[in-house]
Amino acid sequence: MLTSFHVVSDATLIYISNEKYAQLKMKVIYTNPSLDMAVLKVDDESFHGFKDIPYSIRKSVADPGEKVYTLGFPREEMVFGEGSVSSYTGYEGDTAAYQISIPVNPGNSGGPLFDSQGNLIGIVSGRNSSAEGASFAVKSKWISEDIKAHSEEKISLSSKKSTMGSDRASQVKKVKDFVFMVKVMN
Repeated sequence: MLTSFHVVSDATLIYISNEKYAQLKMKVIYTNPSLDMAVLKVDDESFHGFKDIPYSIRKSVADPGEKVYTLGFPREEMVFGEGSVSSYTGYEGDTAAYQISIPVNPGNSGGPLFDSQGNLIGIVSGRNSSAEGASFAVKSKWISEDIKAHSEEKISLSSKKSTMGSDRASQVKKVKDFVFMVKVMN
């Protein structure tokens, strides 16, 4: 599972949950603070794995104007947000991130950013509190390249595309079981 490094950086215990999974204990297996990225793994011997993840991780960069959407947990239930890629670069010209025109709130950090085909194109990293509607997401291209180049743990990245060609509501139904609230104990 991918999330933002700043979400789990000081954690002593990490749990994830959503509508399908009440609570799963996690452990951090890889981080890259410069990309604000962390990879988590279920740390529970009774857990037998997730079924196939229904989306792929996009390896190319999205263009400004491209429609995108988020799923996250700024409150106790999953919240959908939509907008577009605003810029090729993130906060202060960060080339590893996009600026997106989707309002995000605390709790959205670490959540997925999907393109119109349901491919993961980024991980929400935050917002600029001094500019309304300016939010940011780390590009999936950088995330996948970094994991392949530096991770000692064997991490497989999804290449399924069962969301392609589906309308937005159908995409959300297919991916919602793979989007989690991250609960951190310090």
